[in-house]
Amino acid sequence: MPSRETIIIAARSIASGYKGVQPDGTFPSWETLKNIYDRAMAIPPDWAIQSGANLKALKAGRWMRKDGRPGGTNEAKPGVSWCGIFATHVLIASGVPVKWHAFTGIAPLPPYLEKLTGFGNWNKIAPGDICVRGENQHHFIIYRRSGNLLYSYDGNLDGQSIGERTTNVNEVHSIYRPLF
Repeated sequence: MPSRETIIIAARSIASGYKGVQPDGTFPSWETLKNIYDRAMAIPPDWAIQSGANLKALKAGRWMRKDGRPGGTNEAKPGVSWCGIFATHVLIASGVPVKWHAFTGIAPLPPYLEKLTGFGNWNKIAPGDICVRGENQHHFIIYRRSGNLLYSYDGNLDGQSIGERTTNVNEVHSIYRPLF
């Protein structure tokens, strides 16, 4: 099994090479995002649907739609929120054999991960943990903690980017903790 540091290094490496949608509307990292979806999701998107409408949408920098309609969307709300998919991809890249399952999250948990509620466990959050804001609203990978401030790598930020962010520990709803 990998170490917590391996998870952090994998997240940092993927984030450093990922561009997201650029100001001119181009999406040079679409192949990376497609790989993230394909590798992490238990049931990846159907890229060939309606003559490749989903793949064309991804190449154009549009989110895959939550409702499964082909062609994607430029609006984040009806799009697939892929922050948890990114976190799952990082675990897989680190050697943890898990998958992302829509509406339930990362699985299997044991023997690789345990899921804790944030309340009552905030003092235990450490680098290498995957935290969730709100009830399954946003997943992020902790790389540093300073008091109550969590520093993280997050997928699905503005412009479908992967980047760094800070979150106050009291915003954490749940925690996926590596068991290695």
